[in-house]
Amino acid sequence: MEIEIERRVNLFSVSKTYDVINYLFEDNDGNLWIAAGNHLFIYQIESEKLELASDNIGVIKGLAQTEDGIIWGIVKIKASSGLTGKGI
Repeated sequence: MEIEIERRVNLFSVSKTYDVINYLFEDNDGNLWIAAGNHLFIYQIESEKLELASDNIGVIKGLAQTEDGIIWGIVKIKASSGLTGKGI
């Protein structure tokens, strides 16, 4: 048996504009990182809290997390950036 949970996250609730979703990443704490256009959002699944981490980071093409909790992003046309799990 499969169980599917659907949640809708309204990105407009914390940002007036955003583009298409480029990348989704779930970190070790269960937070969902949402890269959309030049924006980066963090959605805390347990508390259903959404925050705007950055509104001008560039187009994120990938995210990864190191063992010590640092989130790394690959940003189009920019160098790689180190992000912390507590926002930017």
